[in-house]
Amino acid sequence: MKGSNMNRRPFKLNLDNGMSVILIEDHRSPLVSIQLFVRAGSIYEGKYLGTGVSHFVEHVIGTGTTTRSRHDIDRLIELMGNIANAYTSRDHTKYYHTVPSKYFEMALELLADYMQNPTFPPEEVEIQRGVILSELNKDNDEPTRRLLDNFYETAFRVHPVRIPIGGYRELFEKLSRDDLIDYYNTAYSPDRMTLVIAGDISPEKTREKVSELFGGFKRKIGEPISLPEEPPQSSTRRSEISANVEIAYGIMGFRTVSLFHEDVPALEVIAAILGTGESCRISRIVKDQKRLIHSFDLWSDTPAYNAGIWAVEFETDPDKIEAASSAILEEILRVGSEGVTDEELRKAKAVLESEHVFATQSIEEIANIIGADEYMTGDPNFSERMLERIKVVDHEELLRAAERYFNEDNLIISILMPERSFVTARSVYMSEKPLRHRIRRFILDNGIRLLLCPESESPVVAITVIMPGGSRYDPFEGSGAFQLMSRMLLKGTKSRTAQDIANEIESVGASLDPFCGREFFGCSASMLSKDFKLGFETLFDVLRNSIFDPEQFLKVKEEAIAEIRSESDDWVTVSKKRFYQTMFGRRAHEFYPVGELAHIEKLTPHDVFDIYLRYCVPDNMVLSIFGDIDPDEVKEIVSSSFGTWPKSGYPLPQIPPLKVKPGEATFEEDIFQEVIFLGYPSAPIGSKRRFAVKVLKAILSGMDYPGGRLYNRLRNEQSVYLIHAYTYFGPDMGYIAIYAATTGENGDQTLKAMLEEIERVRRGDISEEELEAGKNMCISNHLISHQTVSDRSASAALGESYGIGYDHFIRYEEEIGKVKMDEVISVAREMLDESKRVIVILKPQEQ
Repeated sequence: MKGSNMNRRPFKLNLDNGMSVILIEDHRSPLVSIQLFVRAGSIYEGKYLGTGVSHFVEHVIGTGTTTRSRHDIDRLIELMGNIANAYTSRDHTKYYHTVPSKYFEMALELLADYMQNPTFPPEEVEIQRGVILSELNKDNDEPTRRLLDNFYETAFRVHPVRIPIGGYRELFEKLSRDDLIDYYNTAYSPDRMTLVIAGDISPEKTREKVSELFGGFKRKIGEPISLPEEPPQSSTRRSEISANVEIAYGIMGFRTVSLFHEDVPALEVIAAILGTGESCRISRIVKDQKRLIHSFDLWSDTPAYNAGIWAVEFETDPDKIEAASSAILEEILRVGSEGVTDEELRKAKAVLESEHVFATQSIEEIANIIGADEYMTGDPNFSERMLERIKVVDHEELLRAAERYFNEDNLIISILMPERSFVTARSVYMSEKPLRHRIRRFILDNGIRLLLCPESESPVVAITVIMPGGSRYDPFEGSGAFQLMSRMLLKGTKSRTAQDIANEIESVGASLDPFCGREFFGCSASMLSKDFKLGFETLFDVLRNSIFDPEQFLKVKEEAIAEIRSESDDWVTVSKKRFYQTMFGRRAHEFYPVGELAHIEKLTPHDVFDIYLRYCVPDNMVLSIFGDIDPDEVKEIVSSSFGTWPKSGYPLPQIPPLKVKPGEATFEEDIFQEVIFLGYPSAPIGSKRRFAVKVLKAILSGMDYPGGRLYNRLRNEQSVYLIHAYTYFGPDMGYIAIYAATTGENGDQTLKAMLEEIERVRRGDISEEELEAGKNMCISNHLISHQTVSDRSASAALGESYGIGYDHFIRYEEEIGKVKMDEVISVAREMLDESKRVIVILKPQEQ
């Protein structure tokens, strides 16, 4: 078995200006990850506390320097593969680039430029102000974000960790460009920065380059960092808020300690015992046995300052919130009163160790872990040392930690409930009038099917445009053509440049997102209702009037090539490609829309533009608009724009149904674990049997959250790092795929266990409890995934396009509820037949 990547020890140096630099040499792939941590988080904002100035600076700092405009910066980032971003947290802001190693010095020079020479262009300040205001609006629409902010505000009375990272809207709106510059001039000092560079580098040459680019960065005079001490908590704190949601959300937790405290390893182990895996106590007892929660997450957050939190976040039905809270608390308190078993302690340590190893497979994660360690503790190997401390945690330490922190005087509870006027028994959507009756369907003269649905609960509009196309329609030696075409939609029209499109959309905090799958392509848009006309007009323009500029095409093509190469380092992508190649032969590319490298490299602007002219047409288009709209007014707007688009007259090509090629194949790949894939042909999307297949899949492996009998057996036996299954339903066929990641020595045992469990299901060895749990998982997952206007607009458009009805997602709960045991057993016997099976095994290459 290959060792952890963390064996590649970091090389640490300190520049004369106080900047900490960590270098990690790793030549497994020709990539370099550059990550810069800045001590500029929401708790360190001083006189600007509560304004979100750290987040604002993060948005604006890379939009212009003394020698580069935003256009120059964006072009350079696109040239390097466009893998660059930033985020702001409570205690730091991080900037990161991942680039092919040939662009490393270029990326490092760009980062050094906008760290040291930002100009904060006035027009960009206002554009980003609009973007952030939109983010704040979206945060308010995200129940988990609202609940988390409420929880921290309840848990802390004095410490600035109680303040939302983005600040308070009324304070944020008062920030000026001068405020941003003032904050930058104090917070962005090199002695408050940690630079991490990991990947295909020469440490000696990199050290010289870092010194050249950052050595002249002058220290700045700033206010000393001082955080107030939070007073002790003397009794339970509880807060309840409401929102326009369907299910109830809760967080219950306890204040703990900083990262340097002796109890941190014990708190991590208790978190694993109670909250990791389907066999953990909360999952087994509260979720599966008592059926009080749909899902949960448990975390122990111990930052470098004294504001630690150990908490459980969960989702449940509104009428179960109190019972769920009590049951979770009971399991937490049991750790202090009864302790844990030897087996629970052993498994928790094994899980934490494997998670650590599994988290260090990419250079980005290696850079992130080591960089965070250095930034927070001054020790780049802190996580490695913490793991060693976890390995020796004993029962006495667990009891001591539980007694210290897990008591009702230290308990904080935050609950988010549906607004009472919207709570109805088993109602999927929040309206007195059923949603299916509010969706209005029209067919325009040119063939466009228009779906309109007014939802006034939130001032948001979502638009989805879908057309037949995608990788199923790609030319045989031109895979990826549709993906390139969809990406080109935002790269210029007859009246707008790519930059114009970006500026217009971002200035109002809207979004415009092309997409491409196997059967369809299109574009989605979301915006505040007050900006509907701007967003709608821009969407129509990019679909109707794109020009496919050759210069822009080269950029998009380079980005696609970089993406393909980057994904070749991802074991999941590599594994899935091998699986599809074995299962579908020459048509495997249909399940990899980004395309094959050899095909992408040959595509020309003319090739892709020809596809645009033939397929981006109204003939078979579905246009779905949901949200805060007046349907009659919107119909007029659509008729005067999309309605004037003439039909193309191009017929869709007739493509033969896809067939599965049963068989087995083994590959050797540059991966660290053995991966096993099983595949079985299934029902097409038009078949009613797909609902029984969904329930079968949930019984085998859960839904989006790990679960089911495969997970329970293999994770409990510690045979795998990961076990997961997914289904696909297309117009011509469907399939069930199951995959596991394990060590080489456990490969045969894992495959044997997977086949045994599948055979048990085929024999009908399914309990009524499993059937009910499987149906509940399907329904809960469906409800959670259809809470936003964008989700519902997209589902309606897809249903109309597939021919299964624009209201299919509204009927889903009813259809799943009708699935009977004999239907599940029937599809299992027919579809999980070994004569139809594909087995693909990927083994690590011999060293």
